[in-house]
Amino acid sequence: DTDLCSRDLLKTQVSYSLTDLSKTQLNRDRKEIAPNDIPKMFQSSKTLVELIECGETDAWLSMELMFHLSALPLTLQLTNI
Repeated sequence: DTDLCSRDLLKTQVSYSLTDLSKTQLNRDRKEIAPNDIPKMFQSSKTLVELIECGETDAWLSMELMFHLSALPLTLQLTNI
């Protein structure tokens, strides 16, 4: 889990939200969508596509963070101990 690895590896990080980690570690901005806005986004195809793209971007950011922190190789090493 990228969140748990970031908490272990980035002790000085103040916030571990995907938005903050993306900004501080990857220098990338992330669009946040409030949970109460999600039902409204299903009312038109344009906003629904925007919601889907935000979900896809979040998945890519999580993967980029995992590789940036070398979390996957570290997890594999710890598993093999």
